[in-house]
Amino acid sequence: MTSDLTLVPIVLVTFGESERFDIEAILNFYSKELSQYESKVAFGASMGGGNLIKNWDLFEKSNFKKLILDSSYADVRDAIVQKLWFLPIPYNAKWIISNITCRFAAIFININTVSNPPINNLNKLKNTQVLLIHGKDDKLLPYQATVKMYNKLNKSKATLRLFDNSGHLEAYRKHKKEYNLVFNQFLDI
Repeated sequence: MTSDLTLVPIVLVTFGESERFDIEAILNFYSKELSQYESKVAFGASMGGGNLIKNWDLFEKSNFKKLILDSSYADVRDAIVQKLWFLPIPYNAKWIISNITCRFAAIFININTVSNPPINNLNKLKNTQVLLIHGKDDKLLPYQATVKMYNKLNKSKATLRLFDNSGHLEAYRKHKKEYNLVFNQFLDI
């Protein structure tokens, strides 16, 4: 008797913890090509931005000097709290629910997303020029978290640009001219 069993790979997102190994492998693989460029910029969108923050030490070793974050997350708990908007309970209660949710999820993916969020890794960016972009109508990740990150960065090296009437990763599509201007100014183009 034969079986028509199909194995489906399960991919777990570990919020930058295990992704570190992928980032390191990619940077090592392209090290020769990367060494040809004097100025290197990393761009992270949404969860990718958080991964870059948490693993910025790897990019610094490859001589990256600038980082652009679009709609990045500061702490996954912020996103969960935002999704609990419909509950008529105080913010602190939503934060507790979010914390418990993350701790429960950590059991399944074997990491602690609560103790090592990107916002706690901003010290890795102390020598880095950072551009933070976020839409004010983002329903997935609150733009206020990006403002919190900006406030923890060195203001002489950080630039914050918030876009009205833009949801998650919509700033470029809805404000192309302004977005390109901010982007190009940051890159000194």
